[in-house]
Amino acid sequence: MISFSQSIRQVFQNHADPELAKPMQAYMKNLFTFYGLKSSLRRSLMKQTMSLYPKDILLHINDVAMDFYKDHHRELHYVAIECVDKAQKYWKIETIELLEYMITTHSWWDSVDCIAPLIGIYFQKFPEQRITCITKWIASKNMWLQRICILHQKRYKAQTDEQLLFSLCIQLKESNEFFIRKAIGWALREYSYVHPHSVISFVHSHEFSGLTKREALKHVKSDII
Repeated sequence: MISFSQSIRQVFQNHADPELAKPMQAYMKNLFTFYGLKSSLRRSLMKQTMSLYPKDILLHINDVAMDFYKDHHRELHYVAIECVDKAQKYWKIETIELLEYMITTHSWWDSVDCIAPLIGIYFQKFPEQRITCITKWIASKNMWLQRICILHQKRYKAQTDEQLLFSLCIQLKESNEFFIRKAIGWALREYSYVHPHSVISFVHSHEFSGLTKREALKHVKSDII
């Protein structure tokens, strides 16, 4: 029996649509090659293919994900991320090394933003790793690691560590990078659904970029700004 990754490649190639691939590649600034599979079809094909293999196919998730990440097709990078998500019960403390590799390899907003909530889950499973990783990443020159620091709490809602979120935003507020400014605003906007007054006070107390402010306060009711 051929490997899971080989099967996925064959199935994706069989369903490839060059005409759909062209606009997909253009949307991603031609940074990646695409088979031309829409998300719904890709996930359906992945599910069908996975059903042909033992339930513990993701036991060695590092090998599975790394194999997909060696490929140049963007859909296979998405499959790798989705496999890591499905393999949460197999995560170990060392899984952070795989996640960091995936953040810093074939990096663009689409993959990084899918990995961000996985980092959030990882830190909930292994809280002792949180400060160590964030301290290293925030001090790095890697924009994508810094974006992850800002966005990893995006789904925490009321469990958000406000002090940490605000501290990270302050540390990166001087960045001229669009993806950092946007991330700060996005993270603050998500938190504003829980504590709007805290976000309003924080944004007005610091000199953030116009982009960050617009994103942060986008859904805050005008009568409380």
